[in-house]
Amino acid sequence: MREPEAGHERVLLGLVLAFAAAFFLFHLGAGSLWDVDEPRYAEAGREILATGDPITQHLNGAPWLGPAPLWMWLQAASGAVLGFSEWSARIWAAAFGVLGVLATHALGREWFGPRTGVLSALVLTTTLAYVVTARLAVPDTAAVTWMLLAMWAGYRGYRDGRRRDYVLASLFLGLGVLTRGPGTVVVPAVTMLVFLAYRRSLGRLREVPWLPAAAVFLAVAAPWYAAEAARHGTAFLRAAVWGHAAPRLTVPAGAHAHTLLTDAGIVAIGAVPWTAFLPGAAGYHYLRRWQDGSLLCLLWAALVFALALAAGERLPVDVLPLFPIAAIAVGRLWEEFLFEGEGRLRRTLAASFVLQIGVVVLLVVAAAAFATARYPREFAAVRDFLLAPVGVLVLGTGVTAVLFRGRRYMAAFLSLPAATAVFIGVLYAGTLPAVETQKPMKPLAAALAARLRPGDRVIAYMIEAPAALVFYADHVVEQAGDPASLRRRLCGSGRVFVVARREDLAAASGLPGGLETVAADGAYAVEMKPAAACGAGS
Repeated sequence: MREPEAGHERVLLGLVLAFAAAFFLFHLGAGSLWDVDEPRYAEAGREILATGDPITQHLNGAPWLGPAPLWMWLQAASGAVLGFSEWSARIWAAAFGVLGVLATHALGREWFGPRTGVLSALVLTTTLAYVVTARLAVPDTAAVTWMLLAMWAGYRGYRDGRRRDYVLASLFLGLGVLTRGPGTVVVPAVTMLVFLAYRRSLGRLREVPWLPAAAVFLAVAAPWYAAEAARHGTAFLRAAVWGHAAPRLTVPAGAHAHTLLTDAGIVAIGAVPWTAFLPGAAGYHYLRRWQDGSLLCLLWAALVFALALAAGERLPVDVLPLFPIAAIAVGRLWEEFLFEGEGRLRRTLAASFVLQIGVVVLLVVAAAAFATARYPREFAAVRDFLLAPVGVLVLGTGVTAVLFRGRRYMAAFLSLPAATAVFIGVLYAGTLPAVETQKPMKPLAAALAARLRPGDRVIAYMIEAPAALVFYADHVVEQAGDPASLRRRLCGSGRVFVVARREDLAAASGLPGGLETVAADGAYAVEMKPAAACGAGS
């Protein structure tokens, strides 16, 4: 069948982008920032304005060496204009989320045509991991977007022989380095290098205008790194460069099997509702690896997974770059089925719908097991509020399967994004408020901030990462990890406030007398030591 006309394609793409924007912005400011990364980046942005220093990042009043600065610069800009809040902290993630959808469309279009581009954009917009990340105040969607745009420009340079596209790719790579560090170069650059080697076209590297491309890349990425290296020397270089690579080089060999299973589980859950189509898409593109797009999908996905396995950190961010390419792979699979001949792929998709039932069960069981193990009390309190979103997933899977069995294929495809939209809507509008009641740091910090006076000190006792407390109290927070350290800090000058679990404070012996509870929320409390009190407690 003919590809859609340019005007029709623009209308469809506009609808998908509008849907993505609405989807990512829906209740964006609802719920306090999630420890540890969200409040950490937001606080670093605020401290840029407080210190007047946009070069060296600061966190909790001390230099924070290593993280690339662009995300914090954006946080500072939105905070300066809109005030620091959950919405202003997350707006950049949503904006880059939409830009990433557009980049995925552009890449899918270059590799397979306009229909695949539009379908890929819709698939990515409703991929669970991408949706969640585009609603968090972290730089991950921005970094992935720069990687996709670099791949798009680099492939156009290869296909059309246009030198300016290679220079544009270097610009995007430089922005990626300025957003998330040097590691953002690896996936697009190595993917293209292996692609050229597989095609026996390494000689095409001579077409790259290396001098202009390097000049643009260095003009974007190098000045900040040079300035920080001049200020902080090897301490900065260890944090910014070696600090990214060291974990990947020191993972014990025995940890890789566990990492493999964990990362596979993250991909399976993160790709919902499209997970069940990944095996079919992988087989489809392997059989068509003679096509540039299919080969590049396979190489990018394999490289991302290999790097995540090598890192051994078992974090969702490690596999996030996989999801846009998976969206293109699935979008192309569906395009051929819907528009080029359903008979050849009907069995593949039918098997995928059967697998989809297992994926939903895996998602529910894995989420419940994780929450029960990590947050047993909190999970018990909100368990009933999870029934509605789980019901939406189950019902959506059933409706999709029925539509497919009835040969209403386009309706079956569109029912997956629709079910995801309803699921996210119910999750954020219905379940999140219940979850918020189990997050004590924001109300405790508000009560604390109302009592703070100049010269007061705040201690977080046995709280591993008090980033949310720092952000919401807008105050430097000291940390104490044992009773002896807490006693020493309490006996410092001035009034001292301690934020801790009540049971941890009760178990700490020898604390000064006269501690007064000034706020409490759930298992946590804020205790105040008056300026004059520092005798041993009973």
